[in-house]
Amino acid sequence: MTKRRRRRTGPWYDPRFDIDAVFAAAQAMTDAGREPRRHHVVPRFYLDRWAESGRVKVVDTNGSRAPFVTSTANAGVETDFYRIDPRRFADGVSPVVWETWLSAIEGAAKPVFARLDSSDGRMSVEDQGLLLGFLGIQASRSRASRRRMRNHMADGYTALIRSMPDDEFIALMRKAGFDGDGPAVTEQRERLLKRYADPDRPFFTREEELRLSGKSAESITLALSTRKLAVYNTARRIVTSDEPVIELQEHMGEYPPRSRGAGYMGAPFLAFPLGPQSVLLLIRGDLPVLVPTGSTLSVIETHDLNRVIAGNAERQIFSSPSDARADKLYVPPGKWQGNATVAHSRDSTESLIHLWNPKRWHGDPLAPVRPIERLWPEVVPDAPPTDPRNLAEMDRIQRAGRG
Repeated sequence: MTKRRRRRTGPWYDPRFDIDAVFAAAQAMTDAGREPRRHHVVPRFYLDRWAESGRVKVVDTNGSRAPFVTSTANAGVETDFYRIDPRRFADGVSPVVWETWLSAIEGAAKPVFARLDSSDGRMSVEDQGLLLGFLGIQASRSRASRRRMRNHMADGYTALIRSMPDDEFIALMRKAGFDGDGPAVTEQRERLLKRYADPDRPFFTREEELRLSGKSAESITLALSTRKLAVYNTARRIVTSDEPVIELQEHMGEYPPRSRGAGYMGAPFLAFPLGPQSVLLLIRGDLPVLVPTGSTLSVIETHDLNRVIAGNAERQIFSSPSDARADKLYVPPGKWQGNATVAHSRDSTESLIHLWNPKRWHGDPLAPVRPIERLWPEVVPDAPPTDPRNLAEMDRIQRAGRG
């Protein structure tokens, strides 16, 4: 995001999000020396929905800290998580412009949640657009999302660097300020390959990662807009996490999933906890809605849901402080390294390429098989071919993100 890119297009934009006002508000905080440094990985208003007297329980998924109760102001906070370096922009920009923009998006989404609470899951077209845009942003703003982007980009860069002739590699490196040949070329090539092999080591600048996050959010929102929405109540309280947009697969321990459908476009179901006793399900467009919206999930189904929410967490699970079950949920060990590329042939002339990121459940014998059994048809078909119009739009978004 820079001052020169002031687009008001795409499914997640709203006329109330005036980009000039965002830049002005961010700059005012910078000028006053009051830049926010503590950034929430999930919005505070969202955590407030689980709060009791302004406090939530936090469970560390890596087990390095015992569960604790804290205020929603302090839960899910990362210092400078969305901060940018203004020196990278010739026209000047506040370091907190991204955080300010996210706050504007959250401010528009907050009343949608309140209206959902009193409408039995019914939404206006405007509210549905705001909610899907919010989910697209939430799915793309996190630490895990940044890791996924690095993994996917690193795969491409690694293949390119390995196959590139020395003269082309030297020309590419010289554009980046490298001056050398012979043994130095081999050394530089190996240095880059080592750098791309570590998904936890950023090889983009923060500004580039955030710009890619914004483009990813637009693509995700487009994918979500192809789904059917249903809101369910739960027999018992549910938790949420720092990764609250969750894929439900038929065999969650398999890698890759046998249904040949994954991600925000292909997964049979996506789940998003709306509050301690309600959840939004986003159902793939070709699948039937077998459980009517407004239904209540049983105790067993609620337990299934809690398991997949906890298993999707990156670092933290959040719950109501009095929820005694939250810190007893099984959380598989993290498996964050690498991705797999799988080609599926549909006929003699066409094949689909899918990229899969490992998740906690992959390879775990305790992984859910059909979480919330009532949702599932007897046979889950492969994900249908993507609408060419959506592919063209996603390609446009991705090309704009690389520009």
